[in-house]
Formats: sequence, C-alpha cells, structure tokens
Amino acid sequence: KNKEYGITLFFEGKKVLLEGFVDSGNMLRDAFSDTPVIICNYQKVKPLFNEKLDKVFSKEKFEIGFYGDIITSGYSDRFRVIPFETIDGEGVLAAIIIDKAILHTAQNNQKIEKIIMAVTHKKIAGGEFDVLLSPELISF
Repeated sequence: KNKEYGITLFFEGKKVLLEGFVDSGNMLRDAFSDTPVIICNYQKVKPLFNEKLDKVFSKEKFEIGFYGDIITSGYSDRFRVIPFETIDGEGVLAAIIIDKAILHTAQNNQKIEKIIMAVTHKKIAGGEFDVLLSPELISF
C-alpha cells in the first residue's frame, strides 16, 4: 500500500499543501480526546500561524514563558502537549487542533475534521517529507 500522500492543512482561513508519509510507528494520541496526532515540520506549517502562534511554535523546546505565550495567544483551548518516546529518547511536542485536513491520492480525497497537529523542528524522514501521518487516519 502506498504510504505517501499529499495533505492540505487548514487553520484560521489559511492553508498549506504538504507531502505526508504514513509512519506505522506513529501511534501518538492526544491524552484528552484519544485522537491520533500528525507531526509536522515547523518551517512547512509556519505560514498557518499568526505572530502570537509563531512565537509559541518557533521555540524548539519548552522554555521559560512558553505557557504564558500559549495563554496570551488566544488559542489556549486548542493547544495540546504531546509526550513521545523514540529510540533516540523522549520528550514533548507542542500541538494545536487545526480546523481540518484533506488527504489526497490520485483516486480520492479524505477530509479529516479537528485534527491535532504537533510541530517539530527536526527534519522528517531526512527532509524528504513534511508530515508524519498516523496510520489510523487513513481510511482509503
């Protein structure tokens, strides 16, 4: 089965078209809603953010003032902190509930509402892809 998909992310009237890869190891879920999480490269999703959101997501680590920036962003009800564990270690990713996403293939499009997007400053698959998708999101 093909594991590569185009994906359009929508947030607050803005959108970006990215290249996604289904990672069978991506089992991240939001602790509150039990929703699967996608992981996106910061530079690729930066166009979705206003100045206040960019101030939050531009930080590579949770620094002093991080939570204050979330509160003053006006989006605190949409923020999530997603813990993760990999072979290289463990940590947390800042995430936000975006409006929707559309997965694209040559045959079909799949709309996903209220998707949770975690942001990383690391390259995804060596920079080959922009988004790591959860296999649970793919229904076609």
